[in-house]
Amino acid sequence: MTKIPATNRSMFNQSENKVLERGLHTMTVACDALSDQVDLLRKEIQQLTADNSQLKHELARHKELIS
Repeated sequence: MTKIPATNRSMFNQSENKVLERGLHTMTVACDALSDQVDLLRKEIQQLTADNSQLKHELARHKELIS
């Protein structure tokens, strides 16, 4: 007989509704964290795009000075 790890044992002693509620809560927390991460990444992309544009302009200006 396979021994169930202690961390999972309590799950089998709960009602179906409680297990589903806990699962839904966990998924909600995960989705919220992913949404926050997406927002952060979008801001970083905007900043990197602006930095890239500025560097392109500086490079073009330096090329003009060298020519």
